Amino acid sequence: MDEINKIFSYAMRAFTQTVNNNNQVGAIGIAFANSTYPQNISRLLKEAAEKYILRLEACSVILRITGLDAIGEKVIFVTEVNYFKPEFDAFKASIRAGDSGAFVIGAVYNRNFRILTDDKEDFKPFQVSKFLFE
Repeated sequence: MDEINKIFSYAMRAFTQTVNNNNQVGAIGIAFANSTYPQNISRLLKEAAEKYILRLEACSVILRITGLDAIGEKVIFVTEVNYFKPEFDAFKASIRAGDSGAFVIGAVYNRNFRILTDDKEDFKPFQVSKFLFE
């Protein structure tokens, strides 16, 4: 966990995807400034847990994201990143209690989020069994 948190200390921004219809799931992108960190953290997160619970706490201009194992007994990572409040509020309003979703790791390129992974041939987002908002 120390290595994961050390890398997550370099995370800079959260991007959220609002659920607009019944076929979509809520998704969060966690962005870094370069491509090395996302590739390293992807490998470590795959080994740490199969599914996650994400606890999201909006604190002024910072979003604290805590990743727990699917049972909620073990903290896998904690990171504090910038976020766009109206985007996050729309995301939060679109998630119903018990909704599952996903999160991805990437980098910011030309002000846009780009997903990066350690295995481009077999990309799978990290599964979120539920979101907790505080």
